[in-house]
Amino acid sequence: MALTQTPPALFRQGLSARLRLLIAVIAAVSLIQADRSLSLLKPLRQGLSMVLYPVEQALLMPRDGLAWLVGYGQVIFSLQARQAALTEQETQQADLLLQATQLRSENADLRGLLGLRQSMRAKTLAAEISHYTKDAFSNRVILNRGSQHGVAAGHPVINAQGIVGQVVRVSPITAEVALLTDPGLTIPVSLPRSGVRSLASGSGDGQQVRLRYLNINAEADVGDMIVTSGLDGLYPAGLAVATISRIIPSKDGVFPQVFARPVAEIGTGRNVLVLLVDPAVIPPAPRAMNELKGNGQRQTK
Repeated sequence: MALTQTPPALFRQGLSARLRLLIAVIAAVSLIQADRSLSLLKPLRQGLSMVLYPVEQALLMPRDGLAWLVGYGQVIFSLQARQAALTEQETQQADLLLQATQLRSENADLRGLLGLRQSMRAKTLAAEISHYTKDAFSNRVILNRGSQHGVAAGHPVINAQGIVGQVVRVSPITAEVALLTDPGLTIPVSLPRSGVRSLASGSGDGQQVRLRYLNINAEADVGDMIVTSGLDGLYPAGLAVATISRIIPSKDGVFPQVFARPVAEIGTGRNVLVLLVDPAVIPPAPRAMNELKGNGQRQTK
């Protein structure tokens, strides 16, 4: 007997697949229309949303974490770039502030030199300190003016504060100046408060001057001003030289040791004036020194 796929007539076949699909479509459209009109499924949707919300948030955590990391990295990079820009701006502003301070200081020095130049009877020459010498045993600086500008050995050098030093060597375009603190420079000075005269020379430490052959009974106190006496005819009388900083009293007829700090600060200003005094009319320095030495010895006796 041959096999056949035709069901036996004894069994009933249900609805066909196409008919079931049509019924399902009609039912779905009807439910959608009813929900749209009467909101029948709204409570069901709200309940399902509350149940599925934790699941939804858990599924979104990787995305949110990645977005937070990306944003945090962008903030870090932005802050680093801003910090670098602020650091560069601060450096530039500090440089500008330093330049402004230097210009203000130089302007004040130039104003002071201009006023001092107008009050000087002697002919003057404006110069600028270019650098210090490399000699460790002397305190000297180099000016950017020389013999072709009229500078000669022996010319005094001053600034707005007072005496700077004296020219000791010249070349056609530069001049070497021994500062007050140089042990090889000696100038006649006086104490205006007591009227006592003395000689000032470098103490050897590069920071102070020392008064030599000062009268034992001379009245001098710490803080007294020392000025040029004009005895040598080279330095005009009354120019500020130094301020007394330390006094060692005399013992057994020995001259007292008086130390002072120069008032002209070389490190804060580079502009100076050279007094173009005629060397032919300058009395020799040893003569003034011997005169003061003799006066001090006579007063000691």
